[in-house]
Order: sequence, then structure tokens, then C-alpha cells
Amino acid sequence: MVNKDIYDKVMSDYCSHAVELSGEHFNFTVNNVKKMDLLDTYAKLQNDINGDSVIRVENPIIIKSVKLMISGKILPLDNGSLNSLYSGNYEDFLKSLDGTGVYRILGLHTDEDNSVKTGEVLDFVW
Repeated sequence: MVNKDIYDKVMSDYCSHAVELSGEHFNFTVNNVKKMDLLDTYAKLQNDINGDSVIRVENPIIIKSVKLMISGKILPLDNGSLNSLYSGNYEDFLKSLDGTGVYRILGLHTDEDNSVKTGEVLDFVW
């Protein structure tokens, strides 16, 4: 579930500065927020601002060419490991998801079986 207070804080900060959405927008402390809500909020912000998708991919195949392209089966973002509460720096939490099968994707296209047909892998948080 998207945390409205956090969403509004990041969106307000983003709208008040003429810079691209980056880790700096998430560099603040959160207290006792469900980890899944933090990820859902980040996913919604990325989609609303950049049109990017935040997905979890099972056994991803990443092809390195000019861009990093990905394919694989899309899984629910919530794999059961994000049910606990988190207190700390929001950006640090997001960076902790690196290497866990969660990706930020530009131009996501899926097949009818909910697999990634094509999409460019972007830095999750930069």
C-alpha cells in the first residue's frame, strides 16, 4: 500500500526542484513503516514521475549491449520478506534491495503469461 505522507513528501520535493528524481529525494528518515509500503510508494513515484515500472523478476536474463535489457517471469513485488517494519533512511532501504530480483524498468512490455518481453534495466536508485 502506498504511504500517502511519504509519497506527498517526495512528490513535493521533486516538484519544487528542477532536477531529475534521484536518491537525494529519498534521503530522509522513516519510522515504523512496513517495508512493502516503502517499495510500493517508490514504485508509484517512479511510475508517476518517469513512467518506469518497478518489478520483481524470477531468474532474470540480462543482456548487455548498448543498454541492459531484461527478460524473465514477473513475480509479485511482495515475496514475503517485506512484511516487517522499517525505521531508518529511506534511500538506504531502497539501496538494500539491489541484487534481490527487484528492478526498475524503462519501456516494460510483457507477454500474455506475465513475462518480460522487453525492457531496459535502469539503476534502481542513483
